[in-house]
Amino acid sequence: MKKIFFISGTIMIILLAMFLIGIIDFKNCSGEALVKGNKLYADGNYKDALEAYNEGLKEKPEDLKLNYNSGQAAYSLKDYGQAIEYYNKSLDKVEKYLNSGNASLKLGDTCNDTNEKLKYYNQALETYKEGILKFPQNVGLKYNYEYMKNKIEKLQKDIDKKQQNNNKKEKKQEEKQKNHNVDNQKDSQGQDNGQKNQSSNNSKNEQGEDNKENKQGEKAQENNQKDTQTENSSQQDNQEQNKAASKNQQSSRSEKEKNNSSTLNQSEASETKQELNEIEQVLEMLEEQEKDSLKNNQNIIGNGKEEEYDW
Repeated sequence: MKKIFFISGTIMIILLAMFLIGIIDFKNCSGEALVKGNKLYADGNYKDALEAYNEGLKEKPEDLKLNYNSGQAAYSLKDYGQAIEYYNKSLDKVEKYLNSGNASLKLGDTCNDTNEKLKYYNQALETYKEGILKFPQNVGLKYNYEYMKNKIEKLQKDIDKKQQNNNKKEKKQEEKQKNHNVDNQKDSQGQDNGQKNQSSNNSKNEQGEDNKENKQGEKAQENNQKDTQTENSSQQDNQEQNKAASKNQQSSRSEKEKNNSSTLNQSEASETKQELNEIEQVLEMLEEQEKDSLKNNQNIIGNGKEEEYDW
């Protein structure tokens, strides 16, 4: 009898403990939530059905049926991410893998980013593959697997093609930028060369102006020299003319002097001739007088003076 009471007491303690930790639900809240949710789901009221399932999951979060039905309700509401979480904790059945894989596919289709899209597609492919391993005879899983595989290959080709186009575009852009830099460098060099040429031209122009000024100076100097030479030549000509005039004057003077001298000489000669004529006349007169005197005084001899004068 004591053994019976001991065993009964032990069972009661165990049941009480199980009730306290939620293993035993005397009110069957999870069952009620499941029934309520299924009714709402059948009426198409997916939102309220999901709320009913969640009430049951509060009591039994690991309940396989509640998680599966919650996944179905979330999938119908197009909350695919939440649905996948519920499916991962649900019953191990074909629909779990089909719907979980389909949810990943739906998420991938809604993504605009190619890499994000590819991530969800691969996730769907792995889910179908896992279902095929557990249910190898299921055709639906195999079909979805092949469909997803082809879709991924096509997307990968598009990604590779897009990447190639981007690479070409980047390469083209780099070449364009490089050519632009080369053109800028050429323009810069051209500007530098232009500035150098301009500086050179300015220098040449300055040199040309200097040379021009020098040439003008030289030309002016040459003109001055020519003018000087002309003046010197003119002076020389004047000097020569003056010399010639002087010579002419001297010649004229000399001739004049000669003429004058000749005139003087002629005059002197004439005077001398006259004087000689006069002297001759005087002498003739004296001779005649002497002759007359002699005639008169032939017998008279002077007082011994004949010898002194000896006429």
